[in-house]
Amino acid sequence: MRADVAAATLFAPALVTIIAGVLGHVVPDSIMHEDVRPFAPLSGDNPMYGLLSLPALHGALVVAGIAGVALVLWRGQRVGTGKP
Repeated sequence: MRADVAAATLFAPALVTIIAGVLGHVVPDSIMHEDVRPFAPLSGDNPMYGLLSLPALHGALVVAGIAGVALVLWRGQRVGTGKP
């Protein structure tokens, strides 16, 4: 495989992972912690603080975690069968 093709192939998953990681940490932290500034340096405000109650946020994170594990297991089964 050519180096430019390999680099382009690796860039898309890396970009998706970066975006998911940032959103997966900044958004819940912004809802949970008053001192987080998600839009810094453009703004010192945190409009997301208190958007959900802590029990609702924790419940949503548990549901997202369970869905993530289910997706990983499902994809693992598909890879084992040779299906795309």
